[in-house]
Amino acid sequence: MKDLDAAITKLTKKTDVDIHLVGFKKYLDKITVDINLTFYGEEEIQEEWKIVCENNGTHRFEFEVVEEWEIFSDHELLWDYNKEYVSIYFNGKTNSTTDVIGELYKAHYNNTEGYIPFGEYINHLVYRIDKLLDGGIGLFAYGPLNLLDSYRNVLTKYGYKTNVYPLNYRNEKDYKKDTDYKLLVMGNSYVVAKNFSAHKVKGK
Repeated sequence: MKDLDAAITKLTKKTDVDIHLVGFKKYLDKITVDINLTFYGEEEIQEEWKIVCENNGTHRFEFEVVEEWEIFSDHELLWDYNKEYVSIYFNGKTNSTTDVIGELYKAHYNNTEGYIPFGEYINHLVYRIDKLLDGGIGLFAYGPLNLLDSYRNVLTKYGYKTNVYPLNYRNEKDYKKDTDYKLLVMGNSYVVAKNFSAHKVKGK
């Protein structure tokens, strides 16, 4: 990725550079993203590159024009890969179920900044969270400890008793903690993978 960064820096000495995400291909555990570099506001392609993402995880791709890319080793979208997983069980009832759900939503958004949908880790066997809470007992959620701690704080505030148990598995796609994963973000597009490399395809 250093070569791509150097190429963008070199072009930027002339004027601002647009990064066009123009292609996406997934094969087994490898994702290839095709990008074109142009000067800002122009259509003429200065260079063509491929970004290869190996041992990939979750991803999202949009055909878009961005101004920069960034790689993270600590991010909400990496929690499924590098955070301790737990399950929370609850017992109790409240007359303020709507208020509980509202505060759970706030706690979730404050911790995830919208990257992870609300309800992602809440018990899916019960189709509505109000029905889950009104049931008064059972598994409430399983997921990353740092997020579920905020759920537990809300439940405790409203009088629920809670218990936290460690999990030996994570989800269907990834069964063990692995801190080697990183996140590449390009505008609204992103790829979780262990290795990223950039290869120049064509240029002036």
